[in-house]
Amino acid sequence: MGHLLRHEPLRRVLVAINIGGASGRDALSGFFKFVNTGKRWRLRLLDSTSRLRETLLHETAVRYDGIATDYPADAETIDLLAQLGLPTVFTHFESDRRVLFPTASFVRLDDEAVGRAAADYFFDMGRFGSFVFVAGSPGREEWSIRRERGFREALAARCATCRTLVLPPDANMRENAAFAQTLRRLPGPVAVFADWDNAAFRTLEICAEAGIEIPARVSVLGTDNDEVLCRGIEPTLSSIRPDHIGLGFRAAQELERLMNGGRPRLLVLKAAVREVLTRDSTRMPPPAEHLIRLARRFIAENDTRNLKPTDVVTRLGVSRSLADLRFRELAGQTIGEAIAAARIGAVKRKLLSSRATLAQIADGCGFPNAPSLVRFFKRETGLTPDGWRRGPKSARRRKP
Repeated sequence: MGHLLRHEPLRRVLVAINIGGASGRDALSGFFKFVNTGKRWRLRLLDSTSRLRETLLHETAVRYDGIATDYPADAETIDLLAQLGLPTVFTHFESDRRVLFPTASFVRLDDEAVGRAAADYFFDMGRFGSFVFVAGSPGREEWSIRRERGFREALAARCATCRTLVLPPDANMRENAAFAQTLRRLPGPVAVFADWDNAAFRTLEICAEAGIEIPARVSVLGTDNDEVLCRGIEPTLSSIRPDHIGLGFRAAQELERLMNGGRPRLLVLKAAVREVLTRDSTRMPPPAEHLIRLARRFIAENDTRNLKPTDVVTRLGVSRSLADLRFRELAGQTIGEAIAAARIGAVKRKLLSSRATLAQIADGCGFPNAPSLVRFFKRETGLTPDGWRRGPKSARRRKP
């Protein structure tokens, strides 16, 4: 007699995870990863916890089998979840009110390990005169406090101390200046670890306004690796990437266990950090001479393109201001002048080595048409291309 196949029951699951930041989006991605292993779950998705209470009150006809959510900020939602008594998984947080939820599990990362990873990262970089933890707001949440604790403990193990600064309110120029002045007065170089990328982003903005050099004077490291923030500022922001994908996966796994009758518990995921991504906010610029060599090589390899100074800066991976400074110091010219000289050299080679028309040379050297080539050539040499081509050999042999 054949065995009857046992099918999983259809589960109705309400998911309310704040996806305004990278941590929430990654957690939701991990949650989907588990559901897509073949689970028969019908999901109702909310992009934040702010609508959770309203949804539960207005959808009384829907019988949810489980809830996965970040820990809500408002007491009314917390009280409603406690009254419902549904299998619930709270992500990112560990609340001292766990006793209110006899059917709920709390799943979070080891945020102390995130702080320790930040300290290890800075010590691997070299010597720093000061260490600073930057909190994004005065209303500190538990994950921020734990990250600071891990950072401090790792520093103390190496006989180093840490100062904590809280970011001033947005657009408060006086407090921004005071914040920058505090960083400037600390023994340098200063290593700054921010509790999340938004706080690190604002720290970079304040340093830029105050003229504090990044990373030579202050190195800034964020948390969550929010690509929009990390790549949307100059210098680009280095950041720790916690394993929020793993957190979301384990949260879904834990919710399934609860819906199957498992006992609630607290899970702290020890493998909290996936990687630390180094960008310009902590990466010291390469030696100046090496930088110039790399730039010249790149310009020479692309002398028939309509190259722009921004192309060179992007290739070098440094700021425009730093690249221009090094060029003026060591090469005695700007990046734009170096590009122009290389393009003139390419045009002269084609003028000497072929009978190509000006239109053909313009096309081969990245000019839109022959007249633009003539204007450029005359501006740089004082001669027209045809005039230079017909000129004496001594003139043609001059180095561009």
